[in-house]
Amino acid sequence: MFVASASTTVKFHEFPNGNVMHHYQPGNKVEGPIRSISWSRDGNWLSLVPFSGHADVVSVKDQLKLIRTIQDVDEPSCVAFLNSTKKLIALGTKGGQVFIYDIKMKNTTKRFP
Repeated sequence: MFVASASTTVKFHEFPNGNVMHHYQPGNKVEGPIRSISWSRDGNWLSLVPFSGHADVVSVKDQLKLIRTIQDVDEPSCVAFLNSTKKLIALGTKGGQVFIYDIKMKNTTKRFP
């Protein structure tokens, strides 16, 4: 089991001893702190919104690996996995919209407003 902490990178700490097991830096360069992180219900995936750019979904199940970069949603500001499934996430934008994105199908299923 991991605990994640975020600043300009995400650090994955082993629980309960606190040892850092992985680091993840979104994008090619550090532009500022990560805005938002959210764990999937089963604890195998983490979604994150970097300071600028697109949201990422990473797997921490065996090794740290990028599952998807969500390029369909511009200027994300926050992210949350839906409680019922890990294939859907909600992304809020700087413009005030909320998108429901299907990770498996690679598309937006709903948009508010």
